Amino acid sequence: MKENLYCAALLLIVIPTVVLSQGLGWKTIRPAESTIVDVERIFGEPQAKDHYMRYERDDGVYFISFSNGVCTTKWKKEWNSEIGGLPPLKEGTPLTDWNLPEWTVEKVYYLPSEGISISSLNIDLAKLRKTAESPHTPDIFTYTDATEGISYEVQYEYKQSGKRVRKIPMVSGITLLPATRYSNRLCQPSKTKLT
Repeated sequence: MKENLYCAALLLIVIPTVVLSQGLGWKTIRPAESTIVDVERIFGEPQAKDHYMRYERDDGVYFISFSNGVCTTKWKKEWNSEIGGLPPLKEGTPLTDWNLPEWTVEKVYYLPSEGISISSLNIDLAKLRKTAESPHTPDIFTYTDATEGISYEVQYEYKQSGKRVRKIPMVSGITLLPATRYSNRLCQPSKTKLT
């Protein structure tokens, strides 16, 4: 009997910890700092190693792009065929936005399987820059903190309680980019030395 109570108590502690840690993968990756090794430590080995990877987990889907280590404005036409699904790029288009070592995280996009309440993330939307996604979707906004390199895609859900309708902001996507302290690492075609 004591063993059953002990096991039940242990499960009550372990299960929430595992669930919470799965949902925080996006918080532990730092663009311009984290590398493929850090990402693999959190998400495991990828099925195929590419500079743009997708990880599906119970809490949602993570899209992570890595630097290819190239910061150049030289663009070869044959490179277009190597980037599957993207429209052809014109010559002079930078190959990467960031001058970072290869396999350093450039961007993380987290698409949660369910909306995340703003209150659970302790976000003060009033302190963030708000932009409308589109005039066709009036209840979807992006709130950005460029200093920290994070933006939240927020959709408003409407819940009715009796005669009252409440407008509840829910996070439907989170994007992480390098923080402004890394702005000196942006590729600048006019200043890039071509080799």
